[in-house]
Amino acid sequence: MARKLSGELDALVQSGDIAAVRKRIANLPEPDGPVDWAPLATFLNAKRVFANKLAELEAKVAAQPAQPAPLDDLLAKAEKHVLEGAAERARSVFADAARRPERQAQKDALLRHAEAFDWMTEVRAAWEDGAKKLADGRAFEFAYVKGGKPNLVGPAGTMKFAGVKDGRVHLIERGVTLTPAFDDLTHATRKNLLALYFEDHKDRRADLAAKNACLDLISFRAYADDRGPSLLLLQQDLESLRADGAPAEVLEVAGAWAEWRGRQLPEARFALDLGDGVTMEFLFVPAGVFTMGSPEGNLLPDGHPDADRLARERPAHKVTLSRPFYMGTYEVTQAQWQKIMGAKTFKFSNPDAPADSVSWKEARDFCDKLGRVHKLDARLPTEAQWEYACKAGAPTWFAPFDGGDAQTWRNLNEMALTPLAWFQGNQNGETQPVGQRKPNAWGFHDMYGNVVEWCEDRYGNYEAKDQLDPTGPAAGQFLVARGGHSKFGFERCRAEYRIQLSTSANSGGLGLRVVLPIGNLGEPVKK
Repeated sequence: MARKLSGELDALVQSGDIAAVRKRIANLPEPDGPVDWAPLATFLNAKRVFANKLAELEAKVAAQPAQPAPLDDLLAKAEKHVLEGAAERARSVFADAARRPERQAQKDALLRHAEAFDWMTEVRAAWEDGAKKLADGRAFEFAYVKGGKPNLVGPAGTMKFAGVKDGRVHLIERGVTLTPAFDDLTHATRKNLLALYFEDHKDRRADLAAKNACLDLISFRAYADDRGPSLLLLQQDLESLRADGAPAEVLEVAGAWAEWRGRQLPEARFALDLGDGVTMEFLFVPAGVFTMGSPEGNLLPDGHPDADRLARERPAHKVTLSRPFYMGTYEVTQAQWQKIMGAKTFKFSNPDAPADSVSWKEARDFCDKLGRVHKLDARLPTEAQWEYACKAGAPTWFAPFDGGDAQTWRNLNEMALTPLAWFQGNQNGETQPVGQRKPNAWGFHDMYGNVVEWCEDRYGNYEAKDQLDPTGPAAGQFLVARGGHSKFGFERCRAEYRIQLSTSANSGGLGLRVVLPIGNLGEPVKK
């Protein structure tokens, strides 16, 4: 017993884990029953010896100078607090960072960011106070702000307002619907609000450079938007500031911030190494707003067999995706499937072609295992994410039928689709290696054809109301697949086209594409 205990405690001491040694010694059992005093003496001696070793270890650790946390870690922690609105915790971290001499510009940029968030918190409170008073029907004099000079305009009906001062509501725009939700305001409007705040708090604008920096940077995505812009968007914003002739102080702070954020923001694309030369590439998709579903109107000729399917795609409605994400540049290939899941029989055997004959459960199992292996939160896309990435900022490419010659209409649409997709008009049913057709505007290949792609959602009818990050109904018999495949005509290879399928469906035209959610600081969410 003593020898076993000695070995155990010695291993703990060698590991340097003081807490573990202390806990083990404290929990040593007292003898129970008849005592063999010789082993007990050895036991107690071992306890005393290792208690001494513990004291020596603690003294040694205490004598070592504390290693300062890496500045990168401090700045990342401070930024996280800023984005969470936890100003006091951010200041505490800044106090540690301020004692470090390196990269002062980045620290200044982060401090300016924190100050801007503090000031915008007060502006938000003033805005919401004004919204409540207006909603209660209380009378106000309104001041329309233009060119920095308020002009009295008397009582008003529907206007955006910028805050309350001395019984007046400062307006930003006239003739528009009142927007009580602060988060619905554009960055430019927030910048105007902050300008009014400075007018009302002259004691806070002694540093003119700091004021100008905050006014410009509050509309700069890297400062005002916590949804993780890509490096490309960040660079575009910097160029925009330069083109607008921003003051040197603003450019200095923005440049320092961009340098710091550039270490954390997602690349436009990255690849997972699955082994043996097999990779899986992902593209960054920014957060945004788009119109989901098909517009009203005569998209198909009268009597077209797919005319009844359009009802599934309507009404068109506004969807906001509040978080960016990574999405597979290509459909999952057979080679990728076999690296993650092992052998499978495909209808069209080709390692570079999309994995086909995949059921919804198999598609989810693939994502789960890919996530476990690479410690990522891998998922199927939601239906909204899929359509948003497919449209890539455009309404749709599908030309509505204008009542002319139906064959000419068909020919023109097939000509438009041929460079983008493998479909009935150029392939007649057999899938092809991914990436041979042209990508869409955001770089995604084969969104319109090759194989239909599973989504995470259960199937449900659309509603006309605006939606935030929709995920489909909570329950339902059918699931959603998107994208058309190589047997479909051009009418079904559209961004809006929806298919409802059972969980057991696994035809040769069914495949998948993978999505990786992105965290606050621009990294794929870890599992």
